[in-house]
Amino acid sequence: GAIITSGILKPLIMRPRPCDVNPLMPMIVDRPHGSSFPSGHATAAFAAFGALLFSKGPKPLVIVVGIGAVLMALTRLYCYVHYPTDVLAGTIVGLLAGFAAAKIVEAASRKLQERRSQSHI
Repeated sequence: GAIITSGILKPLIMRPRPCDVNPLMPMIVDRPHGSSFPSGHATAAFAAFGALLFSKGPKPLVIVVGIGAVLMALTRLYCYVHYPTDVLAGTIVGLLAGFAAAKIVEAASRKLQERRSQSHI
């Protein structure tokens, strides 16, 4: 998620942040540097949530991390450092990254189990 968000999309799109477009708005956090689209915070939060969700992690943990991801995304809007589409794109990239991570771990685990079962023959 971070590679796609910060390494590819942000430098490619270079969207100014809302706080840069409207500098008269009082800030409650330090003004961040760099591009606005997509939200790296939303990407990271939803990647963690997605990895747990798609790996069928413990339900209470999935719920708590999901709530945390939503709150993280909303704070980016509240702090006036991202547009809603920045957060939405970060959410999508994060969920896709979490899905990919869960599938990679699942495949690696399956491969390891196969090797272990073959070594016992």
